[in-house]
Amino acid sequence: MSLGTLRRVAFPSAIGLIVLLAFANRTIYSEQPQAGLSGMKLYSPTRLEWLALQLEAGYRLKEGDVNLDFIPSPPDAIVVFVRYHGTTAASNVDSVAEMGAKFVKLEAANYGWSNWVKIKFDRQAIPEKEQ
Repeated sequence: MSLGTLRRVAFPSAIGLIVLLAFANRTIYSEQPQAGLSGMKLYSPTRLEWLALQLEAGYRLKEGDVNLDFIPSPPDAIVVFVRYHGTTAASNVDSVAEMGAKFVKLEAANYGWSNWVKIKFDRQAIPEKEQ
């Protein structure tokens, strides 16, 4: 088989294969989730929810005397939620809260959202029965 014949056969075959793969990919990934399955319903988080999720996944602290969490507070704030044992020094609680605020600023800047994200603080002592 000559090179010219090979090109005339292989080139259309390659294009056909690419078109077939693109069609199959579109068909597989464009199917809508089954409506009867609650876990398969589409959901898009708000930017605030996404930021809180990212912060909680990356910076949550649950060890020692202080716990740090991030909670969305609509319409535009993240609550830096610090829980601590009653015997924890106030300076340690403040240090963790400020560290949490730095994390919020860092993540908001990464997404280009610094211009609208506000930071609130909530500090709570952990009741003795939970310790």
